[in-house]
Amino acid sequence: MTSKVKDAKAALLKAQQAYQDALKVERESAVEQAKELVDTFGITASELGFKAKRAKRGTSVKSETSTSKLPAKYANPANPSETWTGRGAKDKRPKWVLDYIANGGKIEDCLIKT
Repeated sequence: MTSKVKDAKAALLKAQQAYQDALKVERESAVEQAKELVDTFGITASELGFKAKRAKRGTSVKSETSTSKLPAKYANPANPSETWTGRGAKDKRPKWVLDYIANGGKIEDCLIKT
């Protein structure tokens, strides 16, 4: 690469960084102004035309209209107030289930009769 090209590239990178720095400062100022206006006038996101944020992959967002918890499928024979829906990996079972099985019990014995 020639000296002239290297100098031009360096100048370009410097200008790009200056642009990014200036943009960041302006953006922060704009966000602060917007927050002040929203607070002052009690503006809502829906009034501005915003919709609810979508969850990023790997996360979940509970809906305001979400359904209630799943009903329990299993109950601890020694303490029926301890229940489990049966959902989740085997290594995520409640301690009482693991203890019951370790002591020779069968998971089927814990099924709640309906």
